[in-house]
Amino acid sequence: WVFYDETEAPDALWTYDSTNPGYPYPQIKGLPFEAYFPLAQDEEGYYLLNNLEDFKQITKITNGLSSKYKITADITGIDFSIDDFSGEIIGWDTKTNKEAYRTLNISLTDEDIGTSNRLGLFNTLSGSAEISYIQLKGTVNVSDTSKEALNAGALAGYTTTNVVVSHIKNNVKINISGNNQYVGGIIGMCYGTISYSMNDAEISSNGWVGGIVGQMSKDRAVLTGLVNHGEIKGAYVGGIIAYARNPFHLNNSYNNGAITGSASANGLLGAYHDRIAGYPTPAAA
Repeated sequence: WVFYDETEAPDALWTYDSTNPGYPYPQIKGLPFEAYFPLAQDEEGYYLLNNLEDFKQITKITNGLSSKYKITADITGIDFSIDDFSGEIIGWDTKTNKEAYRTLNISLTDEDIGTSNRLGLFNTLSGSAEISYIQLKGTVNVSDTSKEALNAGALAGYTTTNVVVSHIKNNVKINISGNNQYVGGIIGMCYGTISYSMNDAEISSNGWVGGIVGQMSKDRAVLTGLVNHGEIKGAYVGGIIAYARNPFHLNNSYNNGAITGSASANGLLGAYHDRIAGYPTPAAA
């Protein structure tokens, strides 16, 4: 058997890609084998993510979408979304061996919109997913004005009932075209909980727009320590939450960002479907 580099024998059936350190073996030309980089694990069973190639392995390793990860360094160049994640991700400092904010720099567009019109670094967070100590930077930009009923946020488009999100800092500028969108700086539509999180970025859409959450749907949720400093623009706008579907408690939270709503705008909560704890029942029409 003789194998050639593609530059030496461009018509050969087999090739060898000397630039691919993850798969330095012969492969059929036209069917490249994508590199696989084994992930290290700590004594608690967490996979350690140190760079972009490590981060990509979340979708490739066995049970990767439900596994536990520690992000041990800032990661740039994330230009893809993960459609449905149910595991755990923590920002981590290996020197102090404890939680620490780690930055993920993302760039998402129309092409990354996932199942059920959801968009974020994680289009959906489900099961018992837990995400904490992450700082997000970059952009989310949807230019297709035909997109309807999109749930979008820098971290997640949608979270289910048992998902827990905490200690998230968002610096991702979000601009979503189209109508009837639920857009949040961190989460688009939230059935889980979120706490101790902050938005510093500009968030804009033609629909429901919140500095932290687009629509809060979990019944009797307790939300604590949410802060918005970013400029928020949309039709129905809330500095923290654009729209609440069920009663919830909002503690120790505030907005000091500029908010502009073509239909309505309020400092903490844009609008509500039912009575919200701490808010008066709306007067009868």
